[in-house]
Amino acid sequence: MNMKKLAILFLLLSSLISFSQLSNKHWIPPLHSRDSGQISDQYIYMSTNETTPFQVTATDGNGTPYAGSPFTISAATPISFTIGTGQPTKMFLSLSDVNTVVSGKGVLLQGTKDFYVSFRMRNSNHAETIISKGKPGIGTSFRLGCLINEDQDSRKNFVASVMATENNTTVTLSDYNTGVIFSSGTGNITADTQTFTLNAGQCIVFTGYSNVTANLDGIIGGLITSNKPVAVNTGNALGGIDNGRADLTLDQIVSASQIGTDYIFIEGNGSNLMENPLIVAHENNTDIYINGSTAPITTINAGQYYLVPNSYYQGTNNRNIYVRASKPVFAYQFLGGGNSTATSGLNFIPPLSCFFQNSVNIPMVNQIGTNTYTADLMILTYSNATITINGVAVPTSQAQTVLGNTDWVSYRVANQSGNLNVVSTGPLAVGVFGFQGTAVGFAGYYSGFGSTPQDTNVTICSNSTKDLFTVITGNPGTGGTWTVPTGGSPLNGNIFDSAINLPGEYIYTFTKSCNSSLTTVSIKVIVTIQQIKKTGVSTTNSSCVTTPAYDLFSLLGNTADVGGAWSPALTSGTGVFNPAVDAGGIYTYSFAATGVCPAVSSTVNVNNSIVPVINTISDFSKCDDAIDGSDTNGTATFNLSLKNSEAIGTQTGVNVTYHTTATDANLGQNGITSINTGNRVIYVRLTLAASGCFLTTTFNLVVNPVQTITTQPLSTQDICVGGNVAPFTIAYSGGLGTPSIQWYSNITNNTTSGTAISGATTTSYTPPTFNTAGDFYYYAKVSYSGLDCGSVASNTALVHVVADPVVTITPNTQIICQGTTPTDLVVTPSGGLGTYSYQWFNSPANTAITGATSANYTPSTSTVGTLSYYCVITQTGLACSVTSSVVSVQVVNNPSVNTQPLASQTVCLNGAPINLTISLSNGTGTPTYQWYSNTVNALGGTLIPGATALTYTPLTIATGTIYYYCIATYANGGCGSVTSNIAVVIVNPIQTITPQPLASQNICVGGIIAPLAVGYTGGVGTASYQWYTNPGGIIIPGATVSSYTPGTFITTGDYNFYATVTLTGSGCVSVASTSALVRVVADPVVSITPNNQIICQGTTPTDLVVTPSGGLGTYSYQWFNSPANTAITGATSANYTPSTSTVGTLSYYCVITQTGLACSVTSPVVNVQVVNNPTVNLQPLASQPVCINNAPTTLTTTFIDGTGIPTYQWYSNTVNSYTGGTAISGSTTLSYVPITSVVGTLYYYCIATYANGGCGSVSTSIAEVIVNPLPVINDTTIVQCDDDLDAITAFNLTVNNNQISANSANEIFTYYTSLAGANANPTFDEITNPLAFSNTNFPNLMYIWTRVTTVNGCYRVAKITLRVSAPNIPSTYNITLPTVCDDFLDINGVNNANNNDRDGIATFNLSPTELTIRALLNSQQPGINYNIKYYRNRADALAQQFEITNLTNYRNIGYPSTQNVWVRVDSDISNACYGIGPWVTVNVEAKPFAHTVTIPRQCDDNTDGIFNFNTVNLESDLLQGQTGVVVTYFDSANNPLRDSNNNLITSPFPATFSSTSQTIRAVVTNSTPQACWFDTTIQFTVDKSPIDFTIPPTFTTTCDDEIDPAFQDGQFNFTNSQAIHNIVTFGQPSGMVYEYYEDNNPQFSSQIPNPLTVTLTKNIRIVVYNPLNPTCKISKTITFTVNPVPVIELETTKLVCSNDPTFFVLLDAGITDGTPTTDYTYKWYFNNSTSPIPGETSSTLNVNTEGIYWVKVINSLGCYRTRKITVIASDVAHFQMPTIMDLSENNTVIINATGFGNYVYSLDYPNAYQTLNIFTDVAPGVHTVYVKDLNGCGTSSQIINVVGIPKFFTPNADGFNDTWNVLGMTSTNKFSTTIYIFDRYGKLLKQLSSNSKGWDGTYNGEIMPSDDYWYTIYFEDGRTEKGHFTLKR
Repeated sequence: MNMKKLAILFLLLSSLISFSQLSNKHWIPPLHSRDSGQISDQYIYMSTNETTPFQVTATDGNGTPYAGSPFTISAATPISFTIGTGQPTKMFLSLSDVNTVVSGKGVLLQGTKDFYVSFRMRNSNHAETIISKGKPGIGTSFRLGCLINEDQDSRKNFVASVMATENNTTVTLSDYNTGVIFSSGTGNITADTQTFTLNAGQCIVFTGYSNVTANLDGIIGGLITSNKPVAVNTGNALGGIDNGRADLTLDQIVSASQIGTDYIFIEGNGSNLMENPLIVAHENNTDIYINGSTAPITTINAGQYYLVPNSYYQGTNNRNIYVRASKPVFAYQFLGGGNSTATSGLNFIPPLSCFFQNSVNIPMVNQIGTNTYTADLMILTYSNATITINGVAVPTSQAQTVLGNTDWVSYRVANQSGNLNVVSTGPLAVGVFGFQGTAVGFAGYYSGFGSTPQDTNVTICSNSTKDLFTVITGNPGTGGTWTVPTGGSPLNGNIFDSAINLPGEYIYTFTKSCNSSLTTVSIKVIVTIQQIKKTGVSTTNSSCVTTPAYDLFSLLGNTADVGGAWSPALTSGTGVFNPAVDAGGIYTYSFAATGVCPAVSSTVNVNNSIVPVINTISDFSKCDDAIDGSDTNGTATFNLSLKNSEAIGTQTGVNVTYHTTATDANLGQNGITSINTGNRVIYVRLTLAASGCFLTTTFNLVVNPVQTITTQPLSTQDICVGGNVAPFTIAYSGGLGTPSIQWYSNITNNTTSGTAISGATTTSYTPPTFNTAGDFYYYAKVSYSGLDCGSVASNTALVHVVADPVVTITPNTQIICQGTTPTDLVVTPSGGLGTYSYQWFNSPANTAITGATSANYTPSTSTVGTLSYYCVITQTGLACSVTSSVVSVQVVNNPSVNTQPLASQTVCLNGAPINLTISLSNGTGTPTYQWYSNTVNALGGTLIPGATALTYTPLTIATGTIYYYCIATYANGGCGSVTSNIAVVIVNPIQTITPQPLASQNICVGGIIAPLAVGYTGGVGTASYQWYTNPGGIIIPGATVSSYTPGTFITTGDYNFYATVTLTGSGCVSVASTSALVRVVADPVVSITPNNQIICQGTTPTDLVVTPSGGLGTYSYQWFNSPANTAITGATSANYTPSTSTVGTLSYYCVITQTGLACSVTSPVVNVQVVNNPTVNLQPLASQPVCINNAPTTLTTTFIDGTGIPTYQWYSNTVNSYTGGTAISGSTTLSYVPITSVVGTLYYYCIATYANGGCGSVSTSIAEVIVNPLPVINDTTIVQCDDDLDAITAFNLTVNNNQISANSANEIFTYYTSLAGANANPTFDEITNPLAFSNTNFPNLMYIWTRVTTVNGCYRVAKITLRVSAPNIPSTYNITLPTVCDDFLDINGVNNANNNDRDGIATFNLSPTELTIRALLNSQQPGINYNIKYYRNRADALAQQFEITNLTNYRNIGYPSTQNVWVRVDSDISNACYGIGPWVTVNVEAKPFAHTVTIPRQCDDNTDGIFNFNTVNLESDLLQGQTGVVVTYFDSANNPLRDSNNNLITSPFPATFSSTSQTIRAVVTNSTPQACWFDTTIQFTVDKSPIDFTIPPTFTTTCDDEIDPAFQDGQFNFTNSQAIHNIVTFGQPSGMVYEYYEDNNPQFSSQIPNPLTVTLTKNIRIVVYNPLNPTCKISKTITFTVNPVPVIELETTKLVCSNDPTFFVLLDAGITDGTPTTDYTYKWYFNNSTSPIPGETSSTLNVNTEGIYWVKVINSLGCYRTRKITVIASDVAHFQMPTIMDLSENNTVIINATGFGNYVYSLDYPNAYQTLNIFTDVAPGVHTVYVKDLNGCGTSSQIINVVGIPKFFTPNADGFNDTWNVLGMTSTNKFSTTIYIFDRYGKLLKQLSSNSKGWDGTYNGEIMPSDDYWYTIYFEDGRTEKGHFTLKR
């Protein structure tokens, strides 16, 4: 027998109650397979005994339906559906979902009737079925079972799963083998207890894999507990008892409250190894009996299991085992479908019960999906019963008797298939097991869990009936009788009718035959009636959308309960209907189904009629007419019907009337159709003909004066021809409608015969440019389109035009040197109008010259270049001006050196230097050159004869430093001379090596020497190096720098090296260094002692010593750690003492180095192992309290580290100290169990002693064991009054705690209905309401038990006797106090800020009732000392708590309006109860409501301060449906209220009320004797209204202001905010608010922003309103407009050629946005003239004269922009003498050209130009230079000569280089040049001229050999050139 160690004891009451698998609700938690490949198809099968079809819903835990749900099933039509395939599915979870709470998994099925459910699963090798146990299977305590795995097969596991049935369910798994390891997606779990919280439908799956030994059987007996019912599956997926053999072994189990003691197991087809019952105990000391044995086979404790040997199976027809336990147990059966151990199955077995059902329907018994199996039935029934399967009898000869139980027999029926109906004449239990071949097996008890009837509770709705027989759980017998509550009506059969029968306890009694005996069974059904909600009476109501909000609830009548919901939802969120926002229709008031009561509802059908649409009616404006005899008196006649269409719009069925007052409009009286009036408001009433719903609005009648011109145009203006006058502007006022303006021109001074000017239609007009002299007249007319408005003309405006002035200028253009004084420029004007003014300008920049404002101007010569000037003469006469012609002043720049000679150069003696060359720029004329030399770095040197060219070659024939410079002198222009920079030429001697390389170095093998290095002094040029080995002078590849480091020397010997230094250029030769010797010797060697050593921590080790020899130089030492290779600080001698302070193995080595280069050696590594001192690894439990004689926790310790095997000894002590402890004999192991037989505290510890290694001993910490006593208790009796004569009442179980225990204040009391419960402390038997416990099931007398627990957890149980005493006062007795009004105090009767006269609470004097009750008692039974006490409620009276002590000032807190005060009468002598009941009633009358009434503020309609208010709904709003009240009204002085006409106002309040602004008081009083009243105030307010205003359009329109129209953004900053605001506020009543808005955007912070940024257009809404009543307002929208300007290019430059007078350029207006040029008008201007060019009004102008042209482009809106076009003159280039620097390696040509053009340059290629005028690397010869004007004015060319000397020639008659001569010399360059040719010995061979053919390589006819030849050339300009060239043959 395998036993599982007990961890926690649970004592559970045994029960013989079991249950059926038939249920109307089933929960199947999901599972997990270790090997997902072992799971394939998964199905749900459902069947029922019901013949009538019904529906079943199938969902996952989240309520998501499975495909096909709901399903219809009956006894004839079982149903199956698929869950899924493989893992994961909703029934088989992945490892990641294991050991964690999951949602949306598992299966939850619910039907209207009971049905069976099985979950079936399979794959090719495995199958299993789980039989759901339904509602009775759920519970709060379960013991797990599974197959005992016998190997560590990688497929096997155990699995248990839980599904919650309610929210907030706490599930705990515990009491399993502590070695069990659970698997999860996040890793292994080793906790001894696991707790999770689940909501309904959520699941948790636990699993452990069989690769852990404890997992093979350690979960068996594991305890699952919960605080609310759950469903549990358990078993293996897979499991197997044999190596390599496995199958699915799973089933659903029931809770501990439902298991039993008697079980019969029927053997399957498996081998003896797999056919075993498994018994799991739930309580300690459970005895197991087999086959009727009188002595127990074994005794097991809670959580332990017993595997019943197969040998106990007995029988011949089939084999069975009868197991009986002394206490309820969990019974599992292992069995096989076949003899193979791979066909195992697991059954959870039902306990025997005579209440088993008599028939079972099993769907498709041999089928899982499409697969069929061999299926056998296992049947249990009574020995005298007969069985049929599908109507066919099973022979009783197949019955097998049960050894030890003669009432039952078993059957085995083989090879069953299809749908089965199994029927018995007795109780019936049916199991199924099946198999397929040798690899598949399944099993499950399909029925058999008994249905013993149980007491139950039922709640019935107050409007329904219920068959009480159907609510009894289990299988009650029919034909029983019902006992009803006292005073109740009998049932109609089994039917309870809520309208007739009382709630309470109904007892059903019937007789049950349990085989050979009859049993009478009584079942209690406790009936509670749930009151259904009332929703009142459906109704209909009508309103307008303008009707005030009202409460729909009040329309349902006075029977409706509050708290229901309205649908659809109203805007208020309550039942208040707001006609303005809520739609009409049917509104349903309902209560949702609650508990057992269905949903109920009533409706209110609201006909909510719309009101007419209020359209905005524009003001009705007219000009003052003469109908009344005057057009200036401010009145006109208006036909109001003209506004009908505007008011009604597109509406139909709407009537419109007009009124002079708001009261008339609201009442629909005194309508008018026309009126003669001044400015006033007209009130408009729009009424729907169908419903009568109406709205009112207003519009203004406006009388405008006839228009007048208030600002006249300027009367006279004088102007010159070509000018523009200032704009003519008018302003006007008055008029009505759309104004129109027309300007006229005239040749005579009148306003009648003028000609209308096209397009001149605004208040401002600017005439076009005046191009002829004369007088011109203009005037404007203003006309209005409004009614009765005519037109008016302005005064005339005269323009007097005269001719422009003329001007001459002197002198002509002048050319001067920079810094000289020029001739003044002078202009002479004549003609025009007025005084002359002068302004000189630069040209072409056209910038005014500051201060140049007279007729004379002296130009500046400080700036080099050509500057042009002109003068603009203006006059005081308008537009009179003239511009002079342009004159130029050319200023020549001072000369400067453009290219300086090379600043410094160094050459070797006789080397070739770089030529010194300069170039010049600026100056005038051709300069002369002279080079100078000096021995110091200064001017004043010696003239070098013949050095008179731009280039000079310095001499290098002697060492030293010479300084050179050149002076260029200009003969003309006064620009003097210029000197170049000084150039230094250093001539050095040949180089010398210094320093030399190191002569000698010694080194060890494997080392690298210090680098070998050389340097040099002297010489010139770039140095190159080459290193060699010696002897042999072998080049070392790559060693070409001044330093060289040879590689590692790996062999001993001598090595030599040297280097050469070579300077490139200038003819310097190479030199070699001295030789360097390297001598290489062998490395040193070393030995180390001692070898590795092992030592204890803290001991002294042997020193480590190294001994070196060999190498070079003195030894140095450094010790290192290994393998970290870190140097040990201070360890620098041959000896080293290692540290033992750190535990572990440390390694060391020593590195020995020498003073000899690269000489070192490293010793071998040695190890030093340091062993840790011993320590305690596990301390014993520090402290534990234990009750006397209870089992303590064992003290356990372990030790680590140290050396050797220690010895152990436990000690005890009476004090907490190691001193004085006593060794406990025989306690020499790592654990010790302390004694608990004596109360007190003892201290324990253990010492471990180590004999070896010098590590000594170590002691554990001290463990305290406190043995506590049990509490001292007494039994007690509690007597309680009966409050309703049923001998049942509520008890306060705590009242006698101090009698039970003298130490009750320090103890915990819990109460139970049984002694066993008090001892076991289970939650299901505990009394959870000890302050109000009712003896419901035990009238008069009842026993309960209390568990008294000390603070130390020790307990004992005391008995409490509950007695019920009958009262002396009848239950109907009552004293009702006089009603009082609700007081205006807080709930405690205090006058403060919390006062409330609506809380239903007031103050009462209860003391007189005490005298009344005492008199009654004394009349019945005098002479008794009665204690009369008052309580707020029954619970307090029964519990005798919270007594009312202040009877004279009692407040009904918590019981508003009405309260029944409970009175309890006791005797303090006999403890008898003489009465208890709600005998005193207090009532608080609610004050009436004076609801808040809001009267809309009104705008004063005629400035009299009085308004006729609409008060038709005032009183109904005040009362809001209240009845039984009276209303009175008072003014602010509390006098009876009167209107402005002195009429007295009484209830009901009149429909209209004429009043000024005032506050009245309304008082509402109850029509009761108490006359409780409440009041409120009502405010009437008449507010002032604003007046209208008009904004002139000139304030709101402008042109875009960007200078460049290409960037115009349509924005303009209007800055007339204040002016607009002044217009708006003018004449307004005080206190008005002015608001400005941009369109519908938020309000501006103040008035219109200043500036106001407008893009294109912007609508500004101006609102003026009275802040006291915002409806008193005027709202106007004004539009700001920014008109666009023409999009043109503002400025450009055009070009004409001064050398080509026929060159014209076309100027245009520069329109860039693609608009047609015809959209604009144009005016052209030249230079700064203000007069347009006559006749030029098109978009283009053709010109050939330089200057500045202007064109004004004007669009149709009058907006314009002016384009500036600068026309400049260009020219072809004019050549100056070029600068040619030839006879060099790099010939340079500088092209010098002048002119006004923009030039590019080319040498020889007229189609390839560059911007730079310098050409380098020019080949010797004749060249053509080109200069082109990029402005298109032409190209100039010039021939130049570049002289060069060839370096070789080849006289071989091939036509190439056959002769030698100086290149670039022609007859045109005027060079007279003589050339002398010498051989290398100085012999003259040839004399040539530059014009000759050249030397052909012969001398006197003889051919000269290939060689170098020398020349001397004497040029005409004085230069001399010498050099050599090569003749090549």
